[in-house]
Amino acid sequence: MSDTKSPTPRIDGQGKDGKADKSTDQPVEEPTYEYPDEPGVFERASDWVRRTFPGHENAFVFGVIGFLIAVFIFAIGFFQTIFVAILVLIGVAIGQQIDGDPKIINALRHLFSNDR
Repeated sequence: MSDTKSPTPRIDGQGKDGKADKSTDQPVEEPTYEYPDEPGVFERASDWVRRTFPGHENAFVFGVIGFLIAVFIFAIGFFQTIFVAILVLIGVAIGQQIDGDPKIINALRHLFSNDR
């Protein structure tokens, strides 16, 4: 065995010591991502619902939501499910507020206002 170190491969933009070489004037290229034109999971699922239940899409969606609520109630209990639903509603309200379209907050203001 020899006492000399084997050279390490040099990556463009690195100096001899392996640190970034600041003397290069070449801009760093950002990686480009190409997204296929294929529809995503949500688009495929909504197309399937439209084809399978024409005219009854909302009934299917709310049936699934009711099923999920029933599973939550049996799995974690009624009051815990209500607590989770309230936290989800608060999260959606905060997200709407940040997005600039506070529908839930406006509905609550209208519900509790004296202008009825």
